[in-house]
Amino acid sequence: MKPVNFDYIAVNSVEEAVAALSQAGGTAKIIAGGQSLLPILNMRLARPSLLVDINKIPELNRIERVGNELRFGATVRHHQAETSPVVQEYLPLLAKAIPLVGHRPIRSRGTLVGSVVHADPSAEIPLVSLILDASLELHGTDGVRTVALADFFFGYMMNDLQADEVATALVFPDITCQPGSKRGTSFQEMARRDGDFALVSAAGQIDLHDGVIADVRLGVGGVGGAPQRLVETEDFLKGKEATIDLLMEAAEAIGDLLEPDDDPAVSAQYRRSVAIGLTKQVLIEAFLEASTDKEGGK
Repeated sequence: MKPVNFDYIAVNSVEEAVAALSQAGGTAKIIAGGQSLLPILNMRLARPSLLVDINKIPELNRIERVGNELRFGATVRHHQAETSPVVQEYLPLLAKAIPLVGHRPIRSRGTLVGSVVHADPSAEIPLVSLILDASLELHGTDGVRTVALADFFFGYMMNDLQADEVATALVFPDITCQPGSKRGTSFQEMARRDGDFALVSAAGQIDLHDGVIADVRLGVGGVGGAPQRLVETEDFLKGKEATIDLLMEAAEAIGDLLEPDDDPAVSAQYRRSVAIGLTKQVLIEAFLEASTDKEGGK
């Protein structure tokens, strides 16, 4: 199939983009990388009257540290972030997740902000961004607002982005290790083939201080309508001495926190079982990495 007819405009500023969206009365779509939008258009699951191309806005193509935050503009490509030394240093969990996004041609065009706004519960970037307390900067006719990802996702491909708003940046707060702590990270997923959407994924980050879990961030994707942060599991682990037995106990218990649906691909029970298994892998890998002599201060 091919898309329905639509108009196209390439804007030069965020203000122009907001104005175009407003004038379209809720029937326009933003396009940056197009790796999620174009297939949806071809299948006619979306029928916009207008596509607003934001690729000519120069300030949206930057990865930059602003104060204690690391900001990714709306047209920053996955490959751009994948090869960034800043990402490797300050967001090692994100650096591990990005190479699992599709294939190289997809990462060369797709954007981090676009992945988050698309809100696919199986996607890698929304899950990592959620557990690292990221937020989206949104520009609309009523001004600028910032929305934490914990409040952004409503359900499968549903979010808090308004029809007249442009998501201009994905912002990560400063969550560097405390002095004397060491950090380990892991991202695991199960897919039918390399490059396919994950059926289930898990992401985790552990900070150890003298063998005690000073901080832990953990979440799973593909087991509900949105990526899920496992806050109860994090609370259970924090402040305890890290052992393999403790981590296995925590991973086994997440089954009670998940409510996956049955679908034509796999059963709910299968998704739950895989999520538990991947969470075990994530916790062990992050623990072992944090237990090495390598400093994890960033």
